[in-house]
Amino acid sequence: MTKAQYILTTLLAALAVVLALLNGVLLSTNQTAQAELAQKQGYLQQTGQLEGIYTNIATSLAQLALKDNDRALIDMLGSLGLKVTPNPAPATAAAVEKP
Repeated sequence: MTKAQYILTTLLAALAVVLALLNGVLLSTNQTAQAELAQKQGYLQQTGQLEGIYTNIATSLAQLALKDNDRALIDMLGSLGLKVTPNPAPATAAAVEKP
């Protein structure tokens, strides 16, 4: 083996070690990112499941506020971005029908 071949193989071996270490660092970083993503996905999934419950709670609060004419509760719901308006009286069948 000539000196040039020895230097070349030593450099290639050193490069292989550096690449193996870099691969380990990237693997660790990727696993951490995947764990964070899985946690966020779980949170989003749980939030989606609770959305129906939150809607029912908000609707019930709005109905109660309108029934009792509770201005404080209406204002509180409004501060959360929920507009509370009474439902219009149901239309009679004659008014709905078209000739």
